[in-house]
Amino acid sequence: MRDSAIKLIIMGALLPSAWLRADNEHLATLQVGAETYTNVTVTSVSASEIFFTHSRGLGNAKLRNLGLELRNKFHFDATKAVEIETEQSQANALFLAKISREPYRTSVRAEPDTTVSVEMADPAVEYKHYDLSQGKPRK
Repeated sequence: MRDSAIKLIIMGALLPSAWLRADNEHLATLQVGAETYTNVTVTSVSASEIFFTHSRGLGNAKLRNLGLELRNKFHFDATKAVEIETEQSQANALFLAKISREPYRTSVRAEPDTTVSVEMADPAVEYKHYDLSQGKPRK
């Protein structure tokens, strides 16, 4: 019973019901504290975080670190965000406590199967030249 309760708490914290689709909203820039991201596409928003792609890769940020206009746009509720973050912290603590109680498991190696053999061939080198204007190899 306790393990299933822990799983529910963890899943509830990791996948909050308050997730909102952002419908791939595009922003020229996104200011998060001192960091500025460019060419931003918002992929999803939770009660406490925003997830996005940008010119250098993927990112996420706490909604509380955005400007007032964006916090309002994404319906930031400080009370709900604190509640979600508290649940996540509790779930993390339960998870860490659970794995610290489990014994360390070592992997067991099976003896090699002597009925299997592998023959290696000499490596072959093949050169292909691409014509970028055609998008295919030249012959």
